[in-house]
Amino acid sequence: MSAAGAPLLEVKDLTRHFDVSPPWITRALSRTGRRIVKAVDGVSLAIPKGATVGLVGESGCGKSTLARMIAGLIAPTAGTMTFDGRAIDLASNPDAPARRAIQMIFQDPYASLNPRWTVEEAVGDPLLSFAIVKDRRQMRQSVADLLDAVGLSPDQAQFYPHAFSGGQRQRIAIARAIASHPTVLVADEPTSALDVSVQAQILNLLRTLQRERGLTTLFISHNLAVVDHMADIVGVMYLGRLVELQRAAHLFSAPRHPYTKALIGTVPTLASIGTVRAPLAGEVPNPIDPPEGCAFHPRCPHARALCREQRPPAVPLKDGGWVACHAVASGEI
Repeated sequence: MSAAGAPLLEVKDLTRHFDVSPPWITRALSRTGRRIVKAVDGVSLAIPKGATVGLVGESGCGKSTLARMIAGLIAPTAGTMTFDGRAIDLASNPDAPARRAIQMIFQDPYASLNPRWTVEEAVGDPLLSFAIVKDRRQMRQSVADLLDAVGLSPDQAQFYPHAFSGGQRQRIAIARAIASHPTVLVADEPTSALDVSVQAQILNLLRTLQRERGLTTLFISHNLAVVDHMADIVGVMYLGRLVELQRAAHLFSAPRHPYTKALIGTVPTLASIGTVRAPLAGEVPNPIDPPEGCAFHPRCPHARALCREQRPPAVPLKDGGWVACHAVASGEI
């Protein structure tokens, strides 16, 4: 996927496991071992400079956990991450230069803003923390400029979050995220908690800011139509693993992985009116005890013995993307 430019941000075999075991005395009495949730299970992803990479997948597939690791909010269990060619570890080194360069927009604008802080304090905090401004007078002017950039009035800087609607709160969160002049923006389902009438406004704002500020974006959503609108490249996650990565135009017109095909098949179109869709069989396996081999094989119509035994490698595609599927590798589909 190099046509859009060299990778600005790259992760290799990034993994995050969570220990959800009961207390040791309970395990001893019940004679059970530890319970480990494999939230992200060896994801490799390169984000070209200036591009928007979208991540899609069902709830619980590990998208948000991956985003929080990239933003440095949680430490990976294993794997590496590089930014602009240099290895980084933001979770253990919060003072690294990349901390200022990688910022995140969260899903819930009602929970991501401190209710005890005014807008000026919320947006101005990164300006002071990163020493972008020298004093509070400069901070107030910068906050006014940032509010104007996201479509809010500078006169609202002294208001508290409760005075704003959900869409306005998300604009404040975006202003806070761009306050440090980042080069990478991680947007974790930034419109899913908003009214449909407001979602388009926030998406258009993000596209405008990306164009004006030259941002590189990781955009996470379960809404395929939104990802199709926003992303240049799309990755599909299933049970903590990345199963397909293609340019958006190719992925939505010619998906290769059976799971990707099933996801896209759920999107209503004019051509599908009146047709009966076959639902994807089975349930998502338990991430505490994921299947051996290909994680999707219990639900896949093309599954065979090899799929149950070996994890499929990434198979390069003609357009520069790749897919992890034994059936594609063998030419079966």
